[in-house]
Amino acid sequence: MKKHYLFNIVLLLLLSLMLLVGCQKKQEKSNTDSSESNSPPSALEDLQKLSEELIATVSKKDWAGGAEQIKSMHSKWNAFFADAQKKGMPTEKADEFNKDLNTLTTLIISKAMEDSKDKAALEYKKTALELERTMSKKSESSQGQSGGESSGGSDGSGGQSGNSGQSSQSGHGGGSESSEKELKLPEEALPDSYPLMTATPDELEIAHAAVKLTKHIPYMTELFKTKLPSEILILKYHIRNIKISSKQGKWDEIKKDLEEIDEVWPRLQPKVMEKKDTLAIQFNQSVVELKDVVAQKDSTLTTIKCDIALENIKKISETLE
Repeated sequence: MKKHYLFNIVLLLLLSLMLLVGCQKKQEKSNTDSSESNSPPSALEDLQKLSEELIATVSKKDWAGGAEQIKSMHSKWNAFFADAQKKGMPTEKADEFNKDLNTLTTLIISKAMEDSKDKAALEYKKTALELERTMSKKSESSQGQSGGESSGGSDGSGGQSGNSGQSSQSGHGGGSESSEKELKLPEEALPDSYPLMTATPDELEIAHAAVKLTKHIPYMTELFKTKLPSEILILKYHIRNIKISSKQGKWDEIKKDLEEIDEVWPRLQPKVMEKKDTLAIQFNQSVVELKDVVAQKDSTLTTIKCDIALENIKKISETLE
């Protein structure tokens, strides 16, 4: 009787142990599945990377490169949409991003086509000028030779004249070395550094649209578990928007950006202070100085201060990742 009782106890203990192990494995699997479902899909990472690259491409006025990148963004957005919808992304949010993506696409492709035509016209102009220069050189050479032949029969002075003709030809020959250098038109000699400083209103509109597209990325990252706080992306968007808006003279819009920065930065500041307090102090000071130059409505100084703030944000990103 006792043996039977002990056997039942041992059996119950074994069953309990098996159930406990099974529950633990199930919980581990559930945690793993949950972690995988919360990790950002590759399409989101691609969208974020492309949006950053596109801003750099537009700032260099590489419209053909921008056209290729914007086409890729459409593809990545389509791939990401299914994951975003599963995570509960509202239709309104999706429509806003799609609208801004379409607007930027139209602007960039239109500019790329215009740029292609301008380059073709520039090449035609260069070819015409080079042909004109070649014909002029041949005409001068022909006149020099005919002058030498007519004076060839004369004595004394003719010889001197002939020598003079040779000297003249050799002078032309020396000049031809420099004239054979590649022709460069004034339109091609515009400053390469800080291209947006010489941007037209149309080009600034494209740059502004490219920045506006990044406004949606922070919300997308919040749908998933990411290493980088979304506040960093929000701050980066507003600083960039201030930079471009200052060139467009949109000072009222800049005031709204500064208000958003004042709201977002306090949420991120404690995390930065904990990791590296000097970075928090630097960014805070860059914002203070940015507000001062914005109050003066000085676009050049605003651009410089924005670049400093963006550099600080880059360092903060590297610290928190």
